[in-house]
Amino acid sequence: MGRADAQIAGIVFVVVAVAAVCGLTAMFRRRLEGGRRLRAFVVAFALLFAISAAQEVGPASELAKGCGWLIAGVSLVLTSLGRAALAFIGGNGFALVPELPGAEPTLAWATANPVPLALHALFQLLSLAALALTAESVLSLFTSVSSWLSLRVDRFEQVVVVVSSPDMADCARAFATDAARGEERPRAVLSVVREPDGGATYRLSSGDATQTLERDAFRRRLADAVRARSGNHVTDGHLPLVALRNGRVTVTSFADVPLTPRQTSKLVDALMAGCPPEDDSLAPADVYSYSLEEIKVRQLMRRLLPNVDIPGDKGLGLGLMPLCAMVIGDDVERVVLLVAYLTRNGQAIRTARADGSVVAARPRIAIASSQAARVERRLRGAYPGLFSDGGPIEGTPGVTLTTPAQVTVYESKFEMLDDAQISPDDLVLVINAQADTGRAPSQREVWQRRLERRVPGIRPIYVQYDEGEDARDVFEDSYGGRTTTDDADAKRVLMYGNTSESMRAVRVLHKDLDRAAMLVNLRYCLSEGEPKPSLFDPASSEHFVPEAAAQWAGCNAYGRDSSRATADFVAVERLLWQTGIGEVPGAGKGVSEKDDEALCEVIGQLEHLRWIAYMVTTGFEPRRWDELPGAYERALRENAELDSPREARRVFKDVTLDLRTREHAALVDWEWLPALDALYERMARETGTYEELLLNPETLKPNQQKDRDIIDNLIV
Repeated sequence: MGRADAQIAGIVFVVVAVAAVCGLTAMFRRRLEGGRRLRAFVVAFALLFAISAAQEVGPASELAKGCGWLIAGVSLVLTSLGRAALAFIGGNGFALVPELPGAEPTLAWATANPVPLALHALFQLLSLAALALTAESVLSLFTSVSSWLSLRVDRFEQVVVVVSSPDMADCARAFATDAARGEERPRAVLSVVREPDGGATYRLSSGDATQTLERDAFRRRLADAVRARSGNHVTDGHLPLVALRNGRVTVTSFADVPLTPRQTSKLVDALMAGCPPEDDSLAPADVYSYSLEEIKVRQLMRRLLPNVDIPGDKGLGLGLMPLCAMVIGDDVERVVLLVAYLTRNGQAIRTARADGSVVAARPRIAIASSQAARVERRLRGAYPGLFSDGGPIEGTPGVTLTTPAQVTVYESKFEMLDDAQISPDDLVLVINAQADTGRAPSQREVWQRRLERRVPGIRPIYVQYDEGEDARDVFEDSYGGRTTTDDADAKRVLMYGNTSESMRAVRVLHKDLDRAAMLVNLRYCLSEGEPKPSLFDPASSEHFVPEAAAQWAGCNAYGRDSSRATADFVAVERLLWQTGIGEVPGAGKGVSEKDDEALCEVIGQLEHLRWIAYMVTTGFEPRRWDELPGAYERALRENAELDSPREARRVFKDVTLDLRTREHAALVDWEWLPALDALYERMARETGTYEELLLNPETLKPNQQKDRDIIDNLIV
């Protein structure tokens, strides 16, 4: 072999060695964690020591002839220990064969000594692995020091912990990436993502940087973060735990209070497990939960409804026009949620007369699904009020409740399209609630032609579920392709369901998803005469948000959900209040007080329709009126026996609204509310609580007036 060939061979060997070290380092980085790293060091050191000892047996035998076996044995052990230790820093050098003077002696030795050659090669390979172990350990050390310093030195908006099950790993990563960017400054996001293979990935994210840590290092960083959030370099000391499991997002918020070392350890263990600690002293300040599908549907409703933040905006007309919706899909939960939210937000007034009487337009919702039987069974079980016949309520002679929507379920899409009751002035929605596998555009063209034959000139709005595409409006031509122009032949398609957009931190962490609902709740909590936030001017209401969040934390589940439903629809009521409808002019545009009274009557009836739709789609049913007097007397007797009796108004409310059985006495048509008022007054007088109930004006206020009060409470 010539000199040039030897140099080339040497260069190739160096490149291969460097590549091997880098590859092994990367592999160790992925595979080794905590105790595994220590075990790898021990195994590598033991093997290196054993091979080195085997290589030193010959020299030790020669040494024993002159100095004895004791000294030779000690020398062998020390030499082997030294060579094994040096291997971890590359101190032994790397050579394919032992370096002898000249190439020919080296080749001759290699040919004559195959066993020592094999031991030498194995020692070199293990030395490369040992060096890679050292490199990986140094890299982990620098990563840990960097993350520790970042938690100690950097300034964060908030510390957030994210834990997910394997089925929601993608959602967790999307949320962590978005949350880490923060708003005013980055957040420190510590995430535990369970993988399908049973393992877990531990990450620390801040801004656009993400570090993957081993479990022990992650726990230390989490403990540092829990302790550091009380410092002045964390803007918001509240610690949210965002748990993503089985299609739900649960946020548990812990207040910024001093913790003992033991409490810190317990809290860290609970955060790692993704559940609140059992210690009462570590009870969370707030817990709230959403279905991921519910977030997606609520975002869709916001696009269909008037925008509460834009004065005069009509959205796409939901709540302002009679609704005819056709829902196509086999995902039972998604279809049921769509039906519930379309029922709540699709209530509309077809026309209003000068005396304030209205012609209501119930939403007409048709469903086409191969799971039709399951969908209908689920709807009937969850929302029995959707399928009542509108006749007299049992136990309440003559009193009726009109179903808030007309819901029909089909197995065939074309049967649904042919049977749909469509008027030219309807808002027609055709919602494909299943992912597009490539056929949806051509199917929409078929549906469009079929609908046009029934209602010439119809311009339905198509809605397409898609987890990957951004939520936006697109236009399709008659061939199913995308076009940029909204011409007469183009179909308007609303894309919804994007997972990353639904998991944005600004929504999940209470900044946007429930902002309007919190302000609604706050307005009802504030006393008369106190300054109140405007639901329609975000800038002027910003300073109310902290107080609204504090009140929201003490709000029960019923109060929160009803506030959300009110906040979603209030923009419709405000728009009608401003513009008027039918023969009734808008506020301040009438010629007499009767016009304003008629407008209040119209808005009150629309609010009652919305409220009925909300109650029915949360599972409530009418309460029997014939049982109310006896139930109230019985509740008063039981209350009097308590050590600390409650106020009569609270007993009265628990009787008229039963959260346990999900029944409400006022769940009747508008015209029957005065009869309920008379029953309430009779119950109060017969039990001797009339004067006490009058001390709280809201208790015996006429029910129709409560609905009209939406104007003063929220609109103006």
